[in-house]
Amino acid sequence: LAGLRALQDSNILVPVKRLGVPDKLVDHAKPDESKADLGLTSPQIAEQILTAFFKKQPSVIG
Repeated sequence: LAGLRALQDSNILVPVKRLGVPDKLVDHAKPDESKADLGLTSPQIAEQILTAFFKKQPSVIG
């Protein structure tokens, strides 16, 4: 977070996709199951990166 703040303070604009564990109680399970439930397995992370940065998103005009 500090790195993102430093970039923003220096007017260096780069796309960012934040991933992590939510600030809430997560069901107790084996680590692999918890990661899958949170979308944090390697394939899930790769898909989130591809979607966020490389796949065309429909523009929303309000």
